[in-house]
Amino acid sequence: MSLQITLKDISKKYSNHFILKDFSYRFSGNNSYAILGANGSGKSTLVKLLSGLYSPSKGDIQFSKNDQSIPADEVFSYVSLAAPWSEVIEDFTLRELISFQYKFRQPIQGISQHEMIAISGLESSAGKFIHQYSSGMKQRVRLMLAFFTESDLLLLDEPTSNLDAAGKQWYKDLVEKYTNNRLMIVASNHLSEEYSFCKEVIELK
Repeated sequence: MSLQITLKDISKKYSNHFILKDFSYRFSGNNSYAILGANGSGKSTLVKLLSGLYSPSKGDIQFSKNDQSIPADEVFSYVSLAAPWSEVIEDFTLRELISFQYKFRQPIQGISQHEMIAISGLESSAGKFIHQYSSGMKQRVRLMLAFFTESDLLLLDEPTSNLDAAGKQWYKDLVEKYTNNRLMIVASNHLSEEYSFCKEVIELK
């Protein structure tokens, strides 16, 4: 069985302002979901709640797999995430970053670290420090690590942010080839190319 996430009347409050209020939903199976909304609608906040980075101000989030509850402090090990706000270690080269990543997480089956670099399109820059990369190159790194890390939940927030036309096509190819039958959630306020493959759409107002 696959990962299940149940949100019951979730709210997230900053100071005196609710970013997300009384939101309920159930994400299940090897399905793909799009979370849509304008800036400030709570998309990134919801992604952070789903990833375990945030706890709700009120309400309840339940994670389970094979009908077994997953403790909140273990959720991160089931998730791979790519977002413009997610950090990459910029004092590593790409080779060093990939090697470091897979000391703690497992890569998807059937792909080597050398192949990851080749698929990323960053082979010629693999020996450079990440802080030397452009914003588009850094986004490729985030997406590559998310797609190529073994996980039950693939979370993508504004996945084509900073990508040019070639980068957007590269992203589409990743979606087609490397989703690996896992739960996938994409948050976006951009064109449908980011989430056209999603089976269910959630609109935040």
